[in-house]
Amino acid sequence: MLNSQINHSHPLNNLLPSRKAFVHGDTTNHSSSNAYSPANLRQHASTKKSNATCARSTSTAGNIKAISIPFLTKETTVKCVITVQPTISSALAGVGVGGVVDGVSDLLGLSFLLELVSNDLDSKGNQKTVKAYARYNALDLDISVYTYKCDFDVPEDFGEIGAVLVENEYSKKMFFKNIVLNNGVTFTCESWVHSKYDNSEKRIFFTDKSYLPLETPTALKSLREKDLESLQGNGEGERKSFERIYDYDVYNDLGDPDESLDLARPVLGGETHPYPRRCRTGRKMSSKGTIEDYNI
Repeated sequence: MLNSQINHSHPLNNLLPSRKAFVHGDTTNHSSSNAYSPANLRQHASTKKSNATCARSTSTAGNIKAISIPFLTKETTVKCVITVQPTISSALAGVGVGGVVDGVSDLLGLSFLLELVSNDLDSKGNQKTVKAYARYNALDLDISVYTYKCDFDVPEDFGEIGAVLVENEYSKKMFFKNIVLNNGVTFTCESWVHSKYDNSEKRIFFTDKSYLPLETPTALKSLREKDLESLQGNGEGERKSFERIYDYDVYNDLGDPDESLDLARPVLGGETHPYPRRCRTGRKMSSKGTIEDYNI
């Protein structure tokens, strides 16, 4: 009697889960117990994951972009030693080349700004350069020169070094003797370098390696032309103290026409007397006399 009541009030179908909740697709070939099995559940989850992946791939297929990962360029440290001839006053005082006022630049390690220039251009046709500040090192009493040092981080694909640009951070001009790199490159200067406060243009020095005009590297041609222009001048105006022009002019101040016309002398270096000539100074014209009698 009890068994019949149990079978009547709790049929087997009520004890089993509904097949509609778990079966996906055709239900005629699957029992409700098979649909509830772990194997079918795993298969169902895998199918949903696969469909979701396909959906994402379809929606983003047209938006895929290539990502460029920058590569690290290897660098080589190149050490540089600069030799500067001190003035008599600074050597006696035992201070920096520019004097006590410019000692701040020495303390900060910003005495000179050097920029190495490669013989090769980059992929965009621009000059390849690396910069470094030179710091004051010491005064060599044996040979009476100052030494400055700096380190350059030069990329491996920089190419051969052909020139160096120098900016003098002091308030006075300095006489550079040479610039030597530890990779065998030498710049023989033997020349004054103006202060950046007098002229913002950097001074150009080339390596000791010589080139014929047709063999000059492309990256150095513009620097060669610029350096020649600074030497040639235009024959006009007053010559500045920082200029290196090698411009000829006439000797027309051998006499003193401003004092007396009897003291006037012929002009040498002009059309009448072509030689000797002198370098142009740009002094003002005389207040008396003709063009033959003014002071340059």
